[in-house]
Amino acid sequence: MRSRAVPIVAVLLGAIACADPTPTPTPFAGPTPNPTAAATPTPIAPTPIAPTLEPNAPVLRLTVYEFPTAVTIKETPEFTLYADGRVIYAVKFRPPNAAWSTFELHSAQLNADQATALMSVALDEGGLRDARGEYNIPNAVDREWNYFEVHVDGVDKEVRVYGLSDESAPDAAERVRFATLRDRLLNFPAVIQAGQAANLGIFEPTAYDAFLHSGVVTEELPVNADWPWPELDVSDFGSVNGTVWRRLTQAQGEAVSELGINEYLIAEAPDDEKYLIRIRPLLPDEASELGPVFE
Repeated sequence: MRSRAVPIVAVLLGAIACADPTPTPTPFAGPTPNPTAAATPTPIAPTPIAPTLEPNAPVLRLTVYEFPTAVTIKETPEFTLYADGRVIYAVKFRPPNAAWSTFELHSAQLNADQATALMSVALDEGGLRDARGEYNIPNAVDREWNYFEVHVDGVDKEVRVYGLSDESAPDAAERVRFATLRDRLLNFPAVIQAGQAANLGIFEPTAYDAFLHSGVVTEELPVNADWPWPELDVSDFGSVNGTVWRRLTQAQGEAVSELGINEYLIAEAPDDEKYLIRIRPLLPDEASELGPVFE
């Protein structure tokens, strides 16, 4: 979802009268030895920090595009700050005996002061305000893309950075600023533990995208699960850009995640064809879109 950028004063201070009047420390206090050990969730009402935008409009987002894998649950953006002050962030971990990591989605709530501090870091210290749209590395391969998206203070852009950790890449000074911002956003659990944001606990998606991949079953990759949707046939799926796709309900998505198969989930469909099944949990702004969300 794209949103029109609005002035930072209106966006981030418009609800300051509704926010906690007690001064709070600047976010991003530093790393923690155990970033997944968040405090007990704190019930809290959303604080509209951007009253001119829809509550589900993202004002800051980080997405890291890594190498394609066969993980069952496709990754979402690593960090999103919404116009109502909510944050949804991913915490990665690797299950026992798994080749690749998976993740949990957590949520938190910032008040207007905290959100203002975060956006100032992103725009100025992080360099997004003056950044151009893309930072590539000529002739480089096998690097990851980092996408920063920002819609605030007259800045309405996406900044794509390839090979962010490559010290030999051009634009070294800008890349240092981007990398520092990325690391701060990826380390958001430390902000929770420092008491600089209210912990809302696990985020439970209300919708998923499902993707079916045929022609991948071999002797090394046999069927390892039953078809998870007795109410659906392959004919209930559509095709977008050659990818077999369908929007799922929360229960249909959980029918896949609860199988506990981290990678190479292969099932035989009612049409007797064997498919590798992958799902992607949708964030609040994505769930309202009509089309699929691709990597």
